Amino acid sequence: MARLLILSCSNRKRRDAGLLPAIDRYDGQAYRVLAGYRRAVPDDAIDVLILSAGFGLIDSETPIAWYDRQMTLDRAAELQRQVSADVRNRLTQGDYHRALFYGGARYRAALDTDLVADARLTFTSGPIGAQLSMLKTWLYGARQLPAVIPDELRHIHSSPRIRGVTLDLTFEQAVERARTALATGQGDPNRFSSWYVDLDGQQVAPKWLVSVLTGLSLSDFVTTEARRVLMQLGFEVWAVCH
Repeated sequence: MARLLILSCSNRKRRDAGLLPAIDRYDGQAYRVLAGYRRAVPDDAIDVLILSAGFGLIDSETPIAWYDRQMTLDRAAELQRQVSADVRNRLTQGDYHRALFYGGARYRAALDTDLVADARLTFTSGPIGAQLSMLKTWLYGARQLPAVIPDELRHIHSSPRIRGVTLDLTFEQAVERARTALATGQGDPNRFSSWYVDLDGQQVAPKWLVSVLTGLSLSDFVTTEARRVLMQLGFEVWAVCH
């Protein structure tokens, strides 16, 4: 049986001229997580709908142009009747064994109260990091397990240290530095066996990422240290299920 994923649209969009399938037009973090999963598990049957401030509820392959419209509570109210009917109809006709709604409160406001309480739908909640974690867990299930974060690391620390090097970076700065390293072909990000970090849908080695961020050689530290530092910075480190 298939699964159903309903994604909220994202502010981040590709600005290509003309029309693009909605799944390619949106370029937010959730879309990158989904793209990474589809590369890793191409044969999994997941139907994807997108709740768009501009277009309402659309199929992920619907061609759309670039636009700039925010989901407000007023807009959600305008969409609620049609969106609720469409979601309810899709749940009934699709006979999905699992369905997830990814989006914040303004997007949930586009569903009527009965649908929000519908046992067939699971909703993400909390800050963006928590919602992305829920999305990954829903997508991968038993295919992978998240790293267990020790209690002392549950509150993200600033400026973590490793082998005498202090990482005076915000999470956003660390991500941008890693993206640059990927784009310029620094090192071998794919060299991992047990643990990895999801970076824009690409799985990269924790040691490679720490080496990029610190300038340390891979031989200067071990994976356990890399995991600790990355979790302190705010990254999620995932365990590979063999």
